[in-house]
Amino acid sequence: HNDNQKKRKREKANRTTELRPCTFIFNCTQHTQEASNLAMHFNIAKNTVNRLLLLFLIVHKISTTVPSASAFNPVPSTVTASAATTATMTLRASATNPTTTNKKYLIIDFDGTCTESDTTCVLPKLAALQDDNEMKRNERIWNYKQHETEYFEKYGKLKDNIMSTKQQFQNLDDALNALDDVSTQITRRVSQSGCLAGLPQEVMRMRSLIDADDEFGEALRLREDCVRVVSDAHATGGWKLGVLSINWCRTLIDAVLIHPIEAYSQMKYGDNGSTGTAAAAAARKPEFDVWCNALDEDGKITLNFPGAISKRECIADLRKNGNHVVYVGDSATDLLALLEADVGILIGGSSSASGMAERWGVNLVPIADRSSSSSTSSCDKQEPNTVWTTCNWKEIEALLKEEHDGVATATPNVDVMIPPM
Repeated sequence: HNDNQKKRKREKANRTTELRPCTFIFNCTQHTQEASNLAMHFNIAKNTVNRLLLLFLIVHKISTTVPSASAFNPVPSTVTASAATTATMTLRASATNPTTTNKKYLIIDFDGTCTESDTTCVLPKLAALQDDNEMKRNERIWNYKQHETEYFEKYGKLKDNIMSTKQQFQNLDDALNALDDVSTQITRRVSQSGCLAGLPQEVMRMRSLIDADDEFGEALRLREDCVRVVSDAHATGGWKLGVLSINWCRTLIDAVLIHPIEAYSQMKYGDNGSTGTAAAAAARKPEFDVWCNALDEDGKITLNFPGAISKRECIADLRKNGNHVVYVGDSATDLLALLEADVGILIGGSSSASGMAERWGVNLVPIADRSSSSSTSSCDKQEPNTVWTTCNWKEIEALLKEEHDGVATATPNVDVMIPPM
């Protein structure tokens, strides 16, 4: 009788043990050698559900190659009646990794980055077309050129002083801010002069003016492969697109850059294109966020983004909440934003940008050297004071693919709660 009582107590204790919740916190970015720990827990698991889930984790662990310092530890927990009937798997996206919930941004400057040269000088010529009188047209253009000449003289003199250390600045921020002050002063004078009054506010009207004169087409020519790379980055890589520019005219950006990208995307990915259906076309249609200055019909300029510091602030805002930002620029005005981005790319070999970078200890490293650099880890912020350099969009395309592949294979943390049967 006593033996039977002891046997029943042991059976009851076993049932209680099986009902006790088996809860684990499992980090999927640990090294594969820790799979043996999982096997140990598999051996002591007492019911089928626990064993199946642990077997899944063992297989996943063996196939995971991303190292991590944290360990697999069983954690005791209490489980409610409702929790005992379900198995819960929760994905945790790292705050610094652009995984399932965070976004990937490809942000590009306009003048000199997408275009082969600065486009500002085209604006007064386009505005002058609104005048029927040739003398008035020439007066507009002459008026603008006076301001342009003054700008280049003041900017060049200040830059030379900065480079020769005749004018001391505490840091790169102060130096670039001083250069931007020159630009702001001249911009206000251009705004007050009215030489840009009458510029089209509609994209297609602007486009028609550009297409009507070969001189405009030449001055507004885009860099080779720019349209294709940006369009494909969105359609096949899932990058959110944005333009961050100190250009005065949003309509010009739309007409020269965004309209061709949309046309290319429609041709390649549209429902009449070679690679998709109407649903696929809608998903792949490029949508741009555009941050730039504003120019109204009267030629008045509103400086929403006057220079380097405002550009950096925009990139910093985008990087909040773990978003992954690649920024492409071409000038000294872009340096702070390039350093702020997760990946900053300087295109075109600007002597002004390279000079300022050298003066303030910013490392300019060719994209071709990325494979041998210690800072090439995708999804990680680039090394401090490092900017990648290139002369073409094909190299940018390869870098974007590398970043995309790194994001796609970055495995999030997984909390696995395994209740009993």
